Amino acid sequence: MQALPPGDVGAWADAVERVVADRAGYARAALADADEARRRHAPERYRDELVGELRALVGDDRAVVAAP
Repeated sequence: MQALPPGDVGAWADAVERVVADRAGYARAALADADEARRRHAPERYRDELVGELRALVGDDRAVVAAP
């Protein structure tokens, strides 16, 4: 991940050069990031966490069973 200051043209140019120089590495990282994002933001995970929080709020201690 690269954090760049807005308006710093030199930093942006350097960043583009790094990406072009290591295109395969950035492609692998992007695929890994996409997999992680799919896992972290899956509707099933969100649902399970929400149900768990709601059950805790109302005192229902049943375990949340993840959907297959």
